[in-house]
Amino acid sequence: MGLFKFRCVFCRQKIAAEEEWIGMFAECPSCHRRIDIRRDDEFLDDVPEQPEPEVSAPPEPEAPPPFPEPFQINLPKWELPKAEKP
Repeated sequence: MGLFKFRCVFCRQKIAAEEEWIGMFAECPSCHRRIDIRRDDEFLDDVPEQPEPEVSAPPEPEAPPPFPEPFQINLPKWELPKAEKP
């Protein structure tokens, strides 16, 4: 049965509580709101190190297809009839 410290989730007031009270509800002495008593990692002597998440590079975007080679269409020439002169 030891004391531990935690913070109010509403006003961040430091509060000391008995370990056997973990999981119970209490009233914050500062803001008077109902809080649950829980152990915060902030006040632990040995805070376990969190492994850094592995960041993978985004996949390489696919190259767009190349433009088609230029080409030429040979169509027959059509001539319009010549206009008569008045």
